[in-house]
Amino acid sequence: MKKLTISIAPVLAVLFTACDSPADPSVRAAASPRFERSENAIQHQVTGGGRLDVAALFPGEEKETYGFSAIVDGAGNARGEMAINFSDTAPFHLEVTCLSVNGHDAWIGGVVTQTHDENAIPVGLEMWVRVRDNGDAADGMPDQMGFFRFAPASFCALQRPAPLAFSWLDGNISVK
Repeated sequence: MKKLTISIAPVLAVLFTACDSPADPSVRAAASPRFERSENAIQHQVTGGGRLDVAALFPGEEKETYGFSAIVDGAGNARGEMAINFSDTAPFHLEVTCLSVNGHDAWIGGVVTQTHDENAIPVGLEMWVRVRDNGDAADGMPDQMGFFRFAPASFCALQRPAPLAFSWLDGNISVK
């Protein structure tokens, strides 16, 4: 048995060495895949939907409803949508033009593209908001949202420390 082991070992060593190094180096280069991240690949994604109770700060106001989805790619191009129904104005739609993420916080900026009340929220109005994903609400604190800031949507990239004044009653925010 010992003789068989010794005689097979050199043969296996030659076979493995031959498989490890191709004679022609171009064969190895062609066979090795290269994986690169496209600049169009999604870098961050933020989604959310739910209601806020603003009555603590604004007594008598109804609950507000929000829905949003936003992404930013490797080249810094942001896109997405927000549907917003403030308690004291008609619903409106925002096209996302800015998204900035830091940990579990996201800043989303955009421009109004549709509105049910041009006097209150005109088409073309820019704004941004900060949101926070606090994980599963069953595990502790609910997700949070700040006040909308009526300022250039690009301000979201500055990641200003806007207070997170409202906790979600139901729904979820996901920041990835």
